[in-house]
Amino acid sequence: MPNSITIGIIGDFNPEKPSHIATDAALKHAAEFLSLDVKPEWLGTGNLRRKSVKDTIGQYQGLFAAPGTPYFFADGAIKGIKLAREMNIPFLGTCGGSQYTLLEFARNVAGMTNAAHTELAPQTDMPLLIKIACVVDKTKGPKGSRLQGTFDINLLPETEAIKFYGKTKISESYSCSYELNPEYEGRLVESGLIISGRDDDGKARIFEVHNKRFFIATGFLPQLNSSPQNPHPLILAFLKSAAEMA
Repeated sequence: MPNSITIGIIGDFNPEKPSHIATDAALKHAAEFLSLDVKPEWLGTGNLRRKSVKDTIGQYQGLFAAPGTPYFFADGAIKGIKLAREMNIPFLGTCGGSQYTLLEFARNVAGMTNAAHTELAPQTDMPLLIKIACVVDKTKGPKGSRLQGTFDINLLPETEAIKFYGKTKISESYSCSYELNPEYEGRLVESGLIISGRDDDGKARIFEVHNKRFFIATGFLPQLNSSPQNPHPLILAFLKSAAEMA
């Protein structure tokens, strides 16, 4: 295993966002546990729109789609996620990063070219990402319903998630307002997306693509459940895969 790797973080860094600070911290926790020197570099979504970005994206051993959406430039974030998938670069997307991972997959793999995020296009005729509709596990905030707090997730057998966690039921932290519209689950699954974790209401919360080195997206924030003493298992697995790229 190499001593040093570089992780590109797809997102627009804001030091006032706790989830952004937690992302950097969780990478550090996992790196120290693995005796790795990890250099995180935030990749602004404006820069990811450049035509030449494909020439430089290969310098990263892993790509992480950060929370904290909407991004400044949605097309830049989608392009970065697309390059991670096509170039087989280990990839992890969390919370908002997971939502845009689903959007990229729907448009570019499942052929759902009109798929949209209702945060950006409320009147879309193909609402792939919709406001949280959960009846029990939500709180009311200034922007309406949110999935906020810690909730259980059931992991499906023969998935990467259950391998990394080593158990069938987990608890994770959420702070989000949007989720996958269940009406479109079937089309995504038919195109190769694997739903590897569902909450107790059956809502899809973890997504995988299995023909890649590492490609996982979570509707929750694993970085909030990481500490120096207990790095998060998904982030550990992500960095291990990234280290194999070096």
